[in-house]
Amino acid sequence: MLSAILSGWCTALKHSGIISLLHRINANKPRILMYHSIDEQPGILPAALNVTPKVFEEQLKYLTKNYNVVPLSAIVKALRSNKKLPPHSVALTFDDGLKNNLTIAAPLLKKYGCAGTFYIVGQCLEQKKPWIHRWYILNHCVEVKTILAALTEQVNQPIKSIRHGVQVLKYYCSCQQRENIIKSLENKFAISSRSVNQKYLTLKDIHKLKQDGHEIGYHTQSHSPLAGLTPEGSHKEIVSSKQKVEKQIGHLNHFAYPFGESRALGNSLQLLAKHYDSAVTTVEGLISLKDNPYQLRRLSVVSGTIPMFAATVEGARAIAVNAYQFITGAML
Repeated sequence: MLSAILSGWCTALKHSGIISLLHRINANKPRILMYHSIDEQPGILPAALNVTPKVFEEQLKYLTKNYNVVPLSAIVKALRSNKKLPPHSVALTFDDGLKNNLTIAAPLLKKYGCAGTFYIVGQCLEQKKPWIHRWYILNHCVEVKTILAALTEQVNQPIKSIRHGVQVLKYYCSCQQRENIIKSLENKFAISSRSVNQKYLTLKDIHKLKQDGHEIGYHTQSHSPLAGLTPEGSHKEIVSSKQKVEKQIGHLNHFAYPFGESRALGNSLQLLAKHYDSAVTTVEGLISLKDNPYQLRRLSVVSGTIPMFAATVEGARAIAVNAYQFITGAML
């Protein structure tokens, strides 16, 4: 329902000339686009986190015709030096370090002369699935009502939806509790995370991306939310695991918050400021040259029509999504 509403709204905006107007008004506001999977099918991931290769190529055509695609580091440098970028600057970012970023996204980026920033999860370099992907696998393999009932029993509160389950696991469980619950559900339904094919970038893949001019960023060791971590836990997720990876692939200067959340960080913000040049969230919006480089907003990209993509890049789709969620209470 939401997808249909957004598609119609974005098409109307483009035909009305509002998107063209926003394009002119926003000329000096950089954008950071957020992708995850680029593949024919989303696999275990929610459909909203996947863009098909055909649609991705159409988006690149649109971007290279109407925008200046620049590295994320160029936007960060401009923020720190308070210097202007070329008008209509856009950076492309990819979260989670999925294999299809190399096999599908990278060749298309090369075709259109674009470079991206790929945020890797330390755990995934060992081809180990982070807990959030294991939760998606459970939902992929078990009937939704069944898995929600099983999680309800585990956490002693009613779980209303898959997204609600993610929120409860993130906010009301420690790292160890989360691991115990996921493991218990895997055992209950006899499902091994290894039984579902979800490939991640390897060290060799990352070296290839770097050789082709792409930037590599870090997305924590285990994709755990930073809120609520102990100082020791924060250091492991943000610093010590990063340093271990850097010994194999070189410096990782940019950070992506797990789930894009930068609230209740404790000592994490100090660690980020000391060990990284920037950090990106999933807060929707365009960039101001006065923005904090450790609270950078992004624009989430989905598969859809070019009018929808145009509205996304100008921030109009984000307004519609936020309004829909506010009106319907669709946050969970």
